[in-house]
Amino acid sequence: MTESTPQFDCRVLPVGRSLDAASEWMVVVHAALAPASAVSWRMTVDTELRAQGAPVWLTRAGHLDDYWLRPGDVIRLLRGERVWLSVEGDSAAHVTLTSEWRERRPLLHRWLRRLQLLLVGGVPQRA
Repeated sequence: MTESTPQFDCRVLPVGRSLDAASEWMVVVHAALAPASAVSWRMTVDTELRAQGAPVWLTRAGHLDDYWLRPGDVIRLLRGERVWLSVEGDSAAHVTLTSEWRERRPLLHRWLRRLQLLLVGGVPQRA
């Protein structure tokens, strides 16, 4: 990723909705891909990747097929998946990665919560 363009999608929460409503908040990352270079990402959440500009070559870890994404094409990527992206030709391409916003709790906090639930009973909920 050589540069990013800040763009904001500010939404007003409806009355009676809390900030915990994950469906109301989206994370959008805009990235420019330079020609003759490759980048790699590991998805931390389920993500939709949209190609813009020049065609983008995408390969997924564990998949035999590669993908050529034309401008406007969208592909769904799963949490934990690693992808490699490159640009065809001499012009730069842009990709947009869109996912639902999720609050990340520190690993120690999650571990202590699970331990507490095991000691007092109950089933730990996924963080």
